[in-house]
Amino acid sequence: MHLISLDDIPREDLADIVAGRRVDVPAGRFIVLLDWLPLGAAELALRAAAARVGAEVVSARRLFPGFDDGADLLETAAVAGAYADVLVVRHPLRGAARAAAAVSRAPVLSAGDGGGEDPLFALGDLAVFGELLGDLRGRSLALCGDLGRNRRAHSIAGGLLGLRARVLLVPALGSEPEEGFLDRLSIRHGYHPVRFAAQSMSSLLDMVDSWLLTPDLEHQLPLLPDVDASSDQDRRQVRRQVRDVDALWVASPRDDRGEPIPASAPPRFPFREEDGRALVSLRPSGSESALPLFRRAEREVGAVAALLSRSLAGGLRGSPVLPEGAYTGREGVRCDNAACVACREPARVTPAFTVLRTDPLLLACVYCWARRRVQYVGSRVEKRYHRLGSSQVRKILPRNVVFFSGRREAESAGFVLSRLEQG
Repeated sequence: MHLISLDDIPREDLADIVAGRRVDVPAGRFIVLLDWLPLGAAELALRAAAARVGAEVVSARRLFPGFDDGADLLETAAVAGAYADVLVVRHPLRGAARAAAAVSRAPVLSAGDGGGEDPLFALGDLAVFGELLGDLRGRSLALCGDLGRNRRAHSIAGGLLGLRARVLLVPALGSEPEEGFLDRLSIRHGYHPVRFAAQSMSSLLDMVDSWLLTPDLEHQLPLLPDVDASSDQDRRQVRRQVRDVDALWVASPRDDRGEPIPASAPPRFPFREEDGRALVSLRPSGSESALPLFRRAEREVGAVAALLSRSLAGGLRGSPVLPEGAYTGREGVRCDNAACVACREPARVTPAFTVLRTDPLLLACVYCWARRRVQYVGSRVEKRYHRLGSSQVRKILPRNVVFFSGRREAESAGFVLSRLEQG
């Protein structure tokens, strides 16, 4: 199995991985790193984790001389996957890891796909939360900042929900999480994370080098200017909501490829979070309990090593190439998200969608979560299409159904409108 999203790992296995519990790994295993986007300091964690389980990490740049000039994703994954025991993929397009998994013999571990997810290194953040808070079941954790494009924030949200924590989303203005992403979490875990009014806690997003320990104290009220100017009732409400949060993780701004936006000033610490500007514990109140760098590194390496050990030993229960029940087909509706691998590679990546709702019919691309509305339904056998509410739709066998988002899409695929509905 593959690591494409933390949502697909069973809760018991995810808890063991976050706790750093490894399994025995056969000798002589090696990992190929396909990093179209640089890993930066995170590569140290990957190599250290591989060393702990007795595996070797080989960079694709050593194997493919033209890799930096734009090596093809699918061809490279197919060749490397034929020899490697595990592939670690990092790519600027959303869904790249899932597309690579479809052509690779070896398990694929996603280390970031554009603004999609970063499950491999999100494990380190979950491990730090576990170190600070213990059992995460029932704990409340706030994810703040750029929740629209920050890939690690997406994986952390899914991982926390998988560990039965309560997740509070506090997006910065203009960086709200995509509805498709929230839909997927709802389908997988049965409920949405709680979304909080950004204007009430907007000042928290600026506290990138500070610890917020006692938000209910009068001298810290200037940190919450919107509350200071509001009524006493609003002030008490925000104090209560902040006190109920056990930990706070701030996601730094990202561009459309999910890459960091250069800051106007250099960070205070050279090894500050790559994706999160600050990791803050709000409890116990009155004492700073953030982990020092060496302890954080220890937990991150331990969690990644636990994952690698399961993957190398063939015991990872992770993501299938396509989710169960996914709608696929070369004909019909396609993803129109320019940042998605299925949109960029329509001839080689099979479009696949999950049904979000049936009334009205709404689909979501399994590669990037982008929503697509369905207006017409066609039959592969008759090569005719019908309006969604037509009685003719019920006569089409499920294996012959083709969904279309519009008439132009249907007719460009060679389908014609049913005679019963013409005019």
